[in-house]
Amino acid sequence: MLIAAMILGLIGGITYFVGGGAGAIGWSGEGSAPWWVVSLIPIGVLGAMGAALARTKPSLAGMIMLLAAVGAMSVGFASFEEYAGEQIGSQYMSLVLPMHAFAGSVLYAPVPLLTLVIGGVLALSSGKKSGAED
Repeated sequence: MLIAAMILGLIGGITYFVGGGAGAIGWSGEGSAPWWVVSLIPIGVLGAMGAALARTKPSLAGMIMLLAAVGAMSVGFASFEEYAGEQIGSQYMSLVLPMHAFAGSVLYAPVPLLTLVIGGVLALSSGKKSGAED
């Protein structure tokens, strides 16, 4: 279960990091990229860091991945109206890169967010047990 938590956390973290970074670099709108695109970069770093800790400290890794998921949900809710109004510049960018916290293959099933939540729950549930096994 820890390997699955690590893989799911890496998928979610790297997807948010790459999506936010590529969105910030390739923003085609007026001026610089909006705050919600740039804020996905630290969320992705946090998710990947939690995934990296899954084998050694599963409880901490689960908390970090769930914290990244809460951050992504907060950014998604705070910026959804702005995101829906701008429509991300081009159709190609909106289909390929998850430049919004709720974007994924389908808007109602955000794949990176689900992988962070499931990976965090798996890591928390397989945390090291104490005492009784010895």
